[in-house]
Amino acid sequence: MEYKTIIKGNAPSKANCYKIVSINGHGCLAKTSALKKYEESFIWQAGKLRDLNINEPFEFYIDVYYPSRRSDLDNVLKLQLDVLQRIKCIKNDNNCCLIHARKFVDKENPRVEIMIKNFGLKNKIFIWYFEIWVYLCNVHAKNKTYERD
Repeated sequence: MEYKTIIKGNAPSKANCYKIVSINGHGCLAKTSALKKYEESFIWQAGKLRDLNINEPFEFYIDVYYPSRRSDLDNVLKLQLDVLQRIKCIKNDNNCCLIHARKFVDKENPRVEIMIKNFGLKNKIFIWYFEIWVYLCNVHAKNKTYERD
């Protein structure tokens, strides 16, 4: 199954979106206002991605349209996956088994175009057969007796 959406706005880099703050004399990291604003905007625009709760391996396709060439593509990936997890689109970003990311420049309309493909029935059947094969190999190995020469 495929799920697509477009999130309008300039996607910030997660690496540059934290600041050090002091709470009761202890330093800790806090989100910048730019990151908070983007996450809130993402949540409002997510629409049909909200509450999908995909809890199986999935592929993540992302086209990022920046207003200039200065931004790094790799720094935006983790942020997008984290927000998808926050809106319960995906159960856990560790289920992501493929990332296909592209970078474009669009000064007039910065945005992120996302597509998530979860594995269909064909792959589930393959995984099921593989799990049975592993189980049978383990049973056979336990039951096999070794003769001494």
